[in-house]
Amino acid sequence: MKPRTVCLIPRCPNLAVKGGRCGQHQREAWPNRPPAHLRGYGWEWSKIRAEVLAEEPACRVCGAFAVTVHHRVKGSNARQHLVPLCKPCHDKVTAKQRRGQT
Repeated sequence: MKPRTVCLIPRCPNLAVKGGRCGQHQREAWPNRPPAHLRGYGWEWSKIRAEVLAEEPACRVCGAFAVTVHHRVKGSNARQHLVPLCKPCHDKVTAKQRRGQT
């Protein structure tokens, strides 16, 4: 686990949890986004994600250390539809999908 750091928001004294922001400012970054468990990412997803990353610890695109698991088929947790990716590659793939360039 990474050591906690101070929140990236100026003059915020709270410790950062994820993404360099404290819990309060993390929520502010995605004000209308439902919590992970309401988006289908509960304990079952955590287990599947851990299994995929244990099987394939490297990003399929660039070979870096994988930290995310991408759904090639949206909504399907079948192993053949899950791809381990590093954060930068996942962001690029997701952006292309949103633009309809898959």
